[in-house]
Amino acid sequence: MYRYNVSNFTKTVVMVVLLLALVGCGGVAKSVEKEYYMDVNNYITEEAVVDTITYDKKLEYIGIRLSEISDAYQGERFIIEGENLDIVLANGILEKIEPNSVIEFTSAPAFFGNGYLMPIVQLSINGETLLSFEEGYANLLERY
Repeated sequence: MYRYNVSNFTKTVVMVVLLLALVGCGGVAKSVEKEYYMDVNNYITEEAVVDTITYDKKLEYIGIRLSEISDAYQGERFIIEGENLDIVLANGILEKIEPNSVIEFTSAPAFFGNGYLMPIVQLSINGETLLSFEEGYANLLERY
């Protein structure tokens, strides 16, 4: 009976190759995501009704669930994080927006491996800009 003995070296090489393949796939996905968000033609600006708004201090983000939005969006959950979070907090988002508020926002309708949340890059209420597109877009791209 013939037994094939795989050496530890061979096992290690196979594991390293598999690991590199998996890491490479993640890098490709991130590259596709960045390319998508870089294209300003992928963004939609419209009005919507706020169903819920949640500020998570520990994880440092605001989550907003919106209704009456375009069917182009893959969901109704949106996120504001990073520098954009700092800007909207400084501009009083938590005092100015509550459930049933009508807001104007800009986001790209697709989501990736980010918890099914789409980033808001522009936000205003009652004509007051809490986050401009120029700042929000630049800050989002900076995260990549």
